[in-house]
Amino acid sequence: MKFLSETSGLRIIEEARRDLRIAVSTHEVMAKDCQTCETRGLCCTDTHFVNVRISPLETKAIINHIEGLSDRLKTRIRMRLAESLENFEEQTPTDAESVFYSCPLFDKDVGCSVHEVKPGACIHHACYENKSDLPPAMILDEYEEVVELANKRVYGKDQTSVPIPLAIGRKWSNSVSSNPPADDRDREK
Repeated sequence: MKFLSETSGLRIIEEARRDLRIAVSTHEVMAKDCQTCETRGLCCTDTHFVNVRISPLETKAIINHIEGLSDRLKTRIRMRLAESLENFEEQTPTDAESVFYSCPLFDKDVGCSVHEVKPGACIHHACYENKSDLPPAMILDEYEEVVELANKRVYGKDQTSVPIPLAIGRKWSNSVSSNPPADDRDREK
């Protein structure tokens, strides 16, 4: 197997994400519009529903994106992340499949704070009234196969996907200063 740099792996999953968006787009027209949803964000914050797991490359892409956000938004993500991690400790699950959480990347003011690099499961998901309108699961399966292979080619072995709060919490919390300004105006003084 030919190994890849992390940068090359990130490009591969970026292309796979783009292809997934294109494949899902013909189905999304039959879904509710997130911007006009009466329970905006519920599908991302429902602690009885959300169990999206991400690979190391997806984690890296999300952290890279977060690094470019405003300090104010990073602070809010950090607070939600800490809350999600506390909830994980309280759940003491027997396996990752049974862990549910409120996604710390959803922000009530902006929606998905990492929309451009969000995981395939999130791209594939939408609120459909008719089951027949759902995109085929095969579309997501194909994306996940590409992501799995890219991770293996970058890191040299199969990689375990973990829930978003754990993946981001393990990698990002150590790479960002712990006390960014609480408000963007603090930098202007």
